[in-house]
Amino acid sequence: MKRYRDSLGYPALVTFYVAYIVASNVLAPRISEFNIFIPLVLSGGTITFPFVAQLIDMINEIYGKRMTYAAIFLAYTANAMVSAFIFMVSTAPSSVAKGHE
Repeated sequence: MKRYRDSLGYPALVTFYVAYIVASNVLAPRISEFNIFIPLVLSGGTITFPFVAQLIDMINEIYGKRMTYAAIFLAYTANAMVSAFIFMVSTAPSSVAKGHE
């Protein structure tokens, strides 16, 4: 990433960071069993956390605190928007016309 520091590095890291944050919050309530060496019961958020931590550390190391806070704000905004969209879709009435089933 340091090689692309001035061109595509920051947008790429932030894009992956936002995608992993949103995915981990959508997947957090999903509980799955993984049989790797022993049976593990984990939430989806637990699986994505190492990627999120690595990405925010990379952004902080390469671009500094100010750009890291900007990335966190973008992830927060995207998360709020996805939550709002999920809420709107889940509370919207069905599109099936009555009497035409």
